[in-house]
Amino acid sequence: MRKRLTFVLLFFALLHIVAQTNKRFPVLDLQNASLQAVFQFLAETGNINIILDPAVKGNVTMRLRDISWQDVMDVVLDTYGLIAIKEKNYIRVMYKTDYFKNEVAQKQYEEQRRELEELETKVIRINYATANEIASSVQGVLSSRGSVTVDQRTNSIIVRDIHASFAKVDALIAELDKPTKQIRISAKIMLIDSNYLNELGIRWSAEKMTEQPGGRLTVSSEANLVATKLASFTWGIISGEYNLNASIAAIISNNKGTIVDHPEIITLDNKTATIYSGERIPINTLDEAGNVVTTFFETGTKLEVTPHITAENRILMHLKPERSAYNPTAGGFTIITRNAETNLLVGDKETVVIGGLTSQETQHAEKGVPILKDIPLIGRLFRYNSKSVISKDLVILITPEILPEAGGATPTGGGTLQPPR
Repeated sequence: MRKRLTFVLLFFALLHIVAQTNKRFPVLDLQNASLQAVFQFLAETGNINIILDPAVKGNVTMRLRDISWQDVMDVVLDTYGLIAIKEKNYIRVMYKTDYFKNEVAQKQYEEQRRELEELETKVIRINYATANEIASSVQGVLSSRGSVTVDQRTNSIIVRDIHASFAKVDALIAELDKPTKQIRISAKIMLIDSNYLNELGIRWSAEKMTEQPGGRLTVSSEANLVATKLASFTWGIISGEYNLNASIAAIISNNKGTIVDHPEIITLDNKTATIYSGERIPINTLDEAGNVVTTFFETGTKLEVTPHITAENRILMHLKPERSAYNPTAGGFTIITRNAETNLLVGDKETVVIGGLTSQETQHAEKGVPILKDIPLIGRLFRYNSKSVISKDLVILITPEILPEAGGATPTGGGTLQPPR
């Protein structure tokens, strides 16, 4: 009960002080009044303790009409180059020049004290980030005498500095050393007969991306926000309720396409993951001494993905697709490389489609009249050989998925290749 009564009295006392400082003066006439007398008057009328620095001297002459207590205080302070420092239960008034001199002297004293203070050493274990990443940030909050080193074996940082710095170090590490979200990057690299590419629900055309009856999507090759022609690549987004897996299964069952590779990678937010599917081609060259030197070149499909989870739980992906191939020539081999780079914003589990790379495949077949074409000697009269050229499109399907924080292992760097499902 006594505590409650004390709180009520303190509350009404504060209301009384506010009411006093909001007081207005219809007329305030000061004629050659000393600054000591003026501030004593303001202390009494505002019911506030005011301590005047002994160096403050001078006389005040002014006539003011319809002015509040606070405005009078501000006018006097500004006119005579004074500053009011609010302490716990009083106001200290002094010249601004003296105040800043005192502040500079106080800082110099603190710096000298820190120079003489004994240094402390603290070992801090980093749980989620890498010690190298945290160390560079911690260095920025240390004093001029402070230092930080990294122990990679235990993923710890060793901080040596004055005692006052460790509170800032602990607060910074608590903010930075948090579990990082993980993203699973699922990729399918497919070769599809160009004539049956529409069965996948995608048409590379010069139209904008629109949803077609039956759930198909038209992916544009124009430069717009949803799909664009990028170097030798074309990309777009498949979202919604379109059953992409069913279309892929139908194409494969009809022998109109194959899945070349189906890697999955788990990477941390803002860490680059690399997907590669191809082979290493040995190419022999001669050095200056005439010796044969074998150099291996990687050919195939390479994709670098750097995902970033936005505040809206969408995924901003930095994509760098690259396709390389080799052609035998009279002098050896020619390596042909096509690459591009772009940023793409997609939703969780939405599929990014990269295409636009077409290859030609020549197929030879023997055709003829059944039974008769297989008769020895005369069978050649009833059969013939045919040659057809089939165009196939290389299509890369990329589906990012934000993993629950408790799921899966936590990698400390870039992507980790997982076996295909």
